[in-house]
Amino acid sequence: MALVKSSHGYNLINFCFCFFLRHCCRGVLKPVRVFPDAARTNGALVMCEVMMRDGKTPRASNKRATILDDAGAWFGFEQEYFFYKDSRPFGFPDSGYPAPQGPYYTGVGYKNVGSVARQIVEEHLDLCLAAGINHEGINAEVAKGQWEFQIFGKGSKKAADEMWMARYLLQRLLRNTASTSSTTASRSATLTGTARACTPTSRPPTCARPAARHTSRR
Repeated sequence: MALVKSSHGYNLINFCFCFFLRHCCRGVLKPVRVFPDAARTNGALVMCEVMMRDGKTPRASNKRATILDDAGAWFGFEQEYFFYKDSRPFGFPDSGYPAPQGPYYTGVGYKNVGSVARQIVEEHLDLCLAAGINHEGINAEVAKGQWEFQIFGKGSKKAADEMWMARYLLQRLLRNTASTSSTTASRSATLTGTARACTPTSRPPTCARPAARHTSRR
């Protein structure tokens, strides 16, 4: 598939997906952002909107097209997530729970955060920075096996695009470790919940830190 940019933007790409040989979905992929892909030589990651066959009408699933794009707005996102291996969060025993929460938050050292998770989040950070994503930082979170990263961007769609691409890069990276991550809220009364928080502002940042921490726990 060739991606050619003309004076009017990137060319549209026709697609057809068939499910179970019964239902086919035809439409057009409209490239909207291109990110460098450090995991491949001269690679690129292309974010697309899904359009109807006329190339102009967004499909119902295309929520990006509904965003009011305020180029002057700043958004600070923080994404919390759990690492899982064999259906258990990293660091959990085969049954029951690990030691009580407390030392894991912004923790260091093998006892608190292990070694595999730290390696993954550091590599994810490098991939995001190489892709031009405004990745602001990482930290271990309150629960065992829980981590967080922050994205700070200017422009409604631009900031959201970078968050989605950062999440994709994390999922792709985890293929190498036979692990998964989950951003869904925890339903366990013994675990701190996971959330994605967003702080919009019309003013530029005045310090190096992203949006103030205000994540609600569930």
